[in-house]
Amino acid sequence: MKEFTRCHPIVNLIFFVSVLTFAVTLMHPVCLGIALLGSVSVSLVFAGVKRTLQIVVVGIFTALATALFNVLFNHQGATALWYFPNGNILTLESLAFGVASGVMLSSVVIWFMSVNKIITPEKIICLFGGILPVISLVISMILKFVPEFIRNFKSINQGRVAIGKGEENKFIRLKKSFSAFLRVSLENGVKTADSMKARCYGSAKRTSFSNYKFTKRDAVLLCIIFIFGVLTLAGVLWGETKATYFPDIIFGKISPLTVIAYVLLSLTPLIFELWEVIRWKKLK
Repeated sequence: MKEFTRCHPIVNLIFFVSVLTFAVTLMHPVCLGIALLGSVSVSLVFAGVKRTLQIVVVGIFTALATALFNVLFNHQGATALWYFPNGNILTLESLAFGVASGVMLSSVVIWFMSVNKIITPEKIICLFGGILPVISLVISMILKFVPEFIRNFKSINQGRVAIGKGEENKFIRLKKSFSAFLRVSLENGVKTADSMKARCYGSAKRTSFSNYKFTKRDAVLLCIIFIFGVLTLAGVLWGETKATYFPDIIFGKISPLTVIAYVLLSLTPLIFELWEVIRWKKLK
């Protein structure tokens, strides 16, 4: 059903701001695991299995690259594991910090996949159209054109293969496809500019329209997100999620309440979807 996508844009925005803030700032292993689990779970529902697997692969390479980069250039720490031929030292602390940083970046990348699926250009216009009309319009156009350009390039490339041009050198085929794609993109840009000019864009003060209305359901969901977010923040302020990697590895003792609050916050869209399914079946 994907009812979470039908919520008011402010609810979606506050949810993603909350989980992304915690995902970036909390380096405790438990918090990293929760962020990764939540990002993958939400992406499976809203982005689909195939797309989620693709972004998970990207996340794995991101984590490995981050861990390798940190090990090669960061030699802090008190626990020596191995010495490189040039005399540099591999420490347990640098390895642990590299893995933690890689997991953090992976979860953020996967979270942004769900952001792209849930916060549509129309929602961006609704959120920022009255405050930053030009910037919101540019962002919404970018979000619209990037997937459209990808589809056009694939269509042009498949069309060349269909007319018998698929046997030529791959580099030449891609070069010709890109040339045709560039001409199509420029033509679409001119059409967009002419369309905006025909609608007298910029000739007067811009007005905005939105189909989204803040309902009682949105208010309840926003309160739930706020409660879980405050409970998680309280654990952070009390030092439960403290994580120190240098010179020694020291983790704070995180309480079950903080863990439960953070898990429920990360899985709020799934819980909401499950509730709507149960409610729908009950109504039927």
